[in-house]
Amino acid sequence: MAIFIGTDSNDIYLATTEGDNARGDRGDDTLIGNSGSDTLNGNANNDLLFADSATQTAGGNDILFGGQGDDTLVGARFGFSADSLGGNRGKDLLIASTNGGNTLFGGQGNDTIYGSVSNGNTMNGDLGNDLLIAGRSSDSHAGR
Repeated sequence: MAIFIGTDSNDIYLATTEGDNARGDRGDDTLIGNSGSDTLNGNANNDLLFADSATQTAGGNDILFGGQGDDTLVGARFGFSADSLGGNRGKDLLIASTNGGNTLFGGQGNDTIYGSVSNGNTMNGDLGNDLLIAGRSSDSHAGR
């Protein structure tokens, strides 16, 4: 397991396969998970977080947290993964993992949340004018 703490610059981090913990800090960061169960935190500014890399074939159960700013959080695109995605403040875009029962929480701001194509997701827009788009499974939706 690796631990990564970003800088004030625009950081790019690709996780190992061991289940990493990465935090972007300031800057517009790109944090990319791998096959382990990763925890990725964008922190301040506008961040891009992927639960997995474009080349892996299996995913872990990941936690992605955008922090402040307008963030994009993308769940695992390969394998079965039950990811948790949290937007916090800003106008966030959350996309559930392809296969898995995910938990997606928009937080404050006007968020867009997409469910997955299979397995039920729990989607909560919270505060703001949010758009929640269900997948082809039995998703549950909530908002304020």
